[in-house]
Amino acid sequence: MVAARVRDGGDQASETYNRILEEVQAISCATLFAPVISSEAVQAMILVSGWSDNGWLSGGHAVRMAMELSMHKAWPKLHRRIKSNKADPVLDRNLVIASRTWFCLYLFEHQMSYGIGRPAVLKDDESIRECRLLLQHPLAIEDDMRLVSTVELMAIRERVNNVLSPMEGPVKDEHFIRLHEADDEFATWYATWDHAFSQKYEDAGERTPGAFVSQLIVG
Repeated sequence: MVAARVRDGGDQASETYNRILEEVQAISCATLFAPVISSEAVQAMILVSGWSDNGWLSGGHAVRMAMELSMHKAWPKLHRRIKSNKADPVLDRNLVIASRTWFCLYLFEHQMSYGIGRPAVLKDDESIRECRLLLQHPLAIEDDMRLVSTVELMAIRERVNNVLSPMEGPVKDEHFIRLHEADDEFATWYATWDHAFSQKYEDAGERTPGAFVSQLIVG
């Protein structure tokens, strides 16, 4: 479905896309009344949500599907194994998949919710805490740097949003204090990940300062 829509580009949706879309929607509807049996089903629902006109509702369904599989518990378990030097590329495979999927879901759900002015369901809690430790696992992949750094960025944004909204009254001194704190947090995040990406890629010297982080954010 996604590939057909990308191929259509900005033109009118093709018959191929419309027919595949109908099939995808039928499969998606069936997940409302059937048990969730695989992480792939959650990943698919994230894609469906991202390529739907009203993705907020289907994104919420993806959250529930993930919780049905206890994906919100995956990273805390994997986090403890990494901290205790017990990470194993065989035993931890499912935990890594679940954690990575949950991180993606956290990002997407926040971007979708903030984009349409609705509260995000997922929170900055132990299900994402210290997510950068995923990079120390033997099953970490190159794209995980981009994933966990953006999760950290979104968590900072969430903390600021929780303090400043809903803004129903006058601006208070504590609001300015929190904004100054957030400015320091964003600056630290930028410096940390700009350095990390600059160290990772050989052409770092050919990039302008901050190019890695800019690419990280805009994709």
